[in-house]
Amino acid sequence: MYIYSQNVQQKFNWVSTLLEERKSSTNILFLQEPPWRKIRYSASMTDKRGESVIGPPLHLDWICVYLTGFADHVEARPRVMTYVNRQLKSLRPVFKTDVVRHRDIMLLSLQTPFGEWNMLNVYSDPEESSAIRYLADCVADLHDIGCM
Repeated sequence: MYIYSQNVQQKFNWVSTLLEERKSSTNILFLQEPPWRKIRYSASMTDKRGESVIGPPLHLDWICVYLTGFADHVEARPRVMTYVNRQLKSLRPVFKTDVVRHRDIMLLSLQTPFGEWNMLNVYSDPEESSAIRYLADCVADLHDIGCM
């Protein structure tokens, strides 16, 4: 299994390029500081142009996994995102928010023939270190489920 991790510094075009270039060589892309921008308009009863839909780059060969339900404010958006290659769809990739629900941490689980594989995608912000403090507080819980 090939896993690629990078802080993409909110560069939408760079992520689009990564998705295309790595679709045949990479199984999982862990991204930190993912980009968000208007990706399309949806129907609206109040605006002729439609309502803006904000989101990350999408690609047909990848399953995009990120924390949903965030406010429309930049400060509340998740700072980690994972793309799982559709070739791994049979491994039933799951974002385990029941174990970790934090905008800077993603616990991804795959159901392999060898058992459940759990992997963490973590963004460590330089000012607050909230992800590191969170992980320190719940390290025993993560150890019990076998995080890589």
